Amino acid sequence: RALTREGKAYLYAAFQRLGLGYVPSEANFVLFDAGRPAAEVFDALLRRGVLVRPCGSFGLPDHLRVTVGTPEQNRRFVEALKAALGEG
Repeated sequence: RALTREGKAYLYAAFQRLGLGYVPSEANFVLFDAGRPAAEVFDALLRRGVLVRPCGSFGLPDHLRVTVGTPEQNRRFVEALKAALGEG
């Protein structure tokens, strides 16, 4: 549980730095607003070997859900997200 709490804090901080909205979570995943069609970001992340869940089926076409991983996995996700958004 501590690893998940730390991972969520890391992801929240990264979303804030990137100017992306997110929904604080009590679970082991975080829903975030990609700021553009989620399908585009999903595809860009997938090309970088990172799998997230698009949430268009929930009526959230600009949102993705990411599972909190290990510190290394979380860093890899954030770096891939920056690149996918053209930030890195």
